[in-house]
Amino acid sequence: MSTPPTFEQVRALPRLLQRDVPAHFADANGHMNIVRYMELYNEATWTAMAAFGLGESDAAAGRAASMAVEHHVRYLREVHVGDVVACHVRVVGRSSKAVHQLYLLANVTTGVLASTLETLELSVDLAARRVAPFPAHVAELLDARIAVDEALPWTSPTSGAIRAR
Repeated sequence: MSTPPTFEQVRALPRLLQRDVPAHFADANGHMNIVRYMELYNEATWTAMAAFGLGESDAAAGRAASMAVEHHVRYLREVHVGDVVACHVRVVGRSSKAVHQLYLLANVTTGVLASTLETLELSVDLAARRVAPFPAHVAELLDARIAVDEALPWTSPTSGAIRAR
């Protein structure tokens, strides 16, 4: 696993959401509960996927859709009630039917990378409920984003367990 990017490098990526951490996000340990990380990552994923034509409205209309099939979460620093967090994304790679992404949760209040979520999403035909190749327009958008992200001066801190095959 490579070294995580700096806070500044993360903040240069597309921001998908920014939130104040409310009191009900805390757990008995006094920091943000793991289910809340996933809540934020889920919202960020829908936003990211919408940019490629794979959002909630696309799926609801029967157009292109994707489904998550694998996750790897790293908790790097605590997040507390009252902190401001922002989620960013880097597209790592893709195949004809899968996209590998890295979501990065930055703690804006403390200036650190708090967590990462590595995902593998599959392109699906919702009518058949089967994996299918990405539509051409989706593939073009993904490829354009991958080209931008591959040019970044830092390596994605991926687990090595997930990849688009």
